[in-house]
Amino acid sequence: MKPKGLSPKEKSAIQRGLFGYKFSQRIKSKLYSGKKKGAVNKEEYRLGNGVIMVPSTMENKILEILKNNRAKYRSQKIWT
Repeated sequence: MKPKGLSPKEKSAIQRGLFGYKFSQRIKSKLYSGKKKGAVNKEEYRLGNGVIMVPSTMENKILEILKNNRAKYRSQKIWT
């Protein structure tokens, strides 16, 4: 997903909010690591660059992340 017209901070916030992220931190000799889940946890929801297809139950969560980060988006409902 490559949103245009946004700062790197906003792009990163969208990416992390949608798909989650891993982190690790070393403090002295200990290594702490973890994972934060995103709104879209399944890889099969990603159709291509900048395209995701999710069930309608997840729509509000996805749109909230995009609106909070000033992303331009287009939503289209598909019936199967």
